[in-house]
Amino acid sequence: MGVFKSVLIIFSPRLVRSTLLLWVVIFANAFSYYGLVLLTTELNDRSNTCHQTKKQSQKPANINYKQVFITSFAEFPGLILSALVIDRLGRKLSMAAMFFVCCIFLLPLVVHQSTGVTTTLLFGARTCITGTFTIVYIYAPELYPTFMRTTGVGVASSVSRIGGMVCPLVAVSLVQGCHQTAAVVFFASIVFVAGICVLLFPFETKGLDLADSLSGTKQEKPQDSETGRALI
Repeated sequence: MGVFKSVLIIFSPRLVRSTLLLWVVIFANAFSYYGLVLLTTELNDRSNTCHQTKKQSQKPANINYKQVFITSFAEFPGLILSALVIDRLGRKLSMAAMFFVCCIFLLPLVVHQSTGVTTTLLFGARTCITGTFTIVYIYAPELYPTFMRTTGVGVASSVSRIGGMVCPLVAVSLVQGCHQTAAVVFFASIVFVAGICVLLFPFETKGLDLADSLSGTKQEKPQDSETGRALI
């Protein structure tokens, strides 16, 4: 009963907006992150199949391993970028900027690109999504008061798993059906919506203390310049 009550509290008037927006953002993060991993092989493989002859499509059979290896290194600049901007730009602006930049990297992929261009664009997109994924797991605990922080973040994490489960329906099924444009547009739309949702979060948590009660979740900018602590 206590657990059920804790789950209901995340839908209280003070938290319902933050909770629903967080679910959208964290769903989009997992959906796009794991989708980009799958697209690394699918875009090039199916582009060859859809645009070339069967003989030609069999030629680069092992090149996907190279592409996956290269794009996996996008994790490092993503982590470094998030560390550099999170306390300078704040949580909201950092995530929103990286979501929108990710869209810019994805849009050229609506049409068939060469292997090198595709890998480069996916590298940039994965860098941005890695950054947003890192920041959202820092921002999420800061949205909830101490007594229910674990519940709020845990439920949000469960929602993100759903995004990871359904992304193959787009990243694999659509692309294998030679619907590359539809797949990329869908991913870009999800990422763009996530960026908008980030901007709609009710408050920025940069430089603020963690709230201990529901009354403390309505954060304001610190007014004590000496301590830099939030006045709640």
